Amino acid sequence: MPREERAGVCRAGDTNLERPPPVCRAAFNRASVGLIGLMLGAAFVVGCATGAYRQGELAARQGDWDAAVEYYQRALQDDPQRADYRIAFERARRNASWEHVDAGREFRARDELVAARAEYRKAAGYDPSNSQTIERLAAIDREIRDRTEAAVFRFPPETPTKLAAPPLPDPASRQPLEIHFSEASLREILDFIGNAIGITVVYDEEFQDRAYSVHLDGVTIEEALEVILTANGYFYKVLPPRSIIVARP
Repeated sequence: MPREERAGVCRAGDTNLERPPPVCRAAFNRASVGLIGLMLGAAFVVGCATGAYRQGELAARQGDWDAAVEYYQRALQDDPQRADYRIAFERARRNASWEHVDAGREFRARDELVAARAEYRKAAGYDPSNSQTIERLAAIDREIRDRTEAAVFRFPPETPTKLAAPPLPDPASRQPLEIHFSEASLREILDFIGNAIGITVVYDEEFQDRAYSVHLDGVTIEEALEVILTANGYFYKVLPPRSIIVARP
């Protein structure tokens, strides 16, 4: 037996031996385990993406576009290079937006403004570029605000006095404000600011509501939005004529 084999030395030529020395067998086993691990890891990622995509296809066939968007997005995150995943995701977003627009129109026809506003917000979140949806949402917001003001400032018919609604502050106003909320919904805080200044707040589909406390004194509207959104990992973009969309950076 050669000295190298007795010493447990593994050389390239040793692969021709009927029974390689222990060191060679151990090295081969380690390499095999590592390769198998890489192959299993890759297969797991591909399997996750494929499984989510198939679930998205099933949801799409059933007309559940909200679920389809969620599954396609998950598949796209697992394998962002797949063009077919991206096409399916965009198709599902568009169909989900249209579906919520139709639902909002039905609620609006029944004069259920709050429910209609919720549907239009979902539609705008799926497709923020749809200006008609943004306009409808803004119109409903104005109508809800007008009805609220009319309810607050209602007088008996025989009372001749007319009280005009106070003018809404300019969103760019530098007038200092006070904002105090404790463990309130982030969406409710932003909606409160939006209603106070007469703008429509639209939320991106990735927006996640959470409890948030804020106490601000002597800040402008712009500063308040900047502080609140930055603290929660969001930013806002102005949409004409009087809307903003809240999204991730």
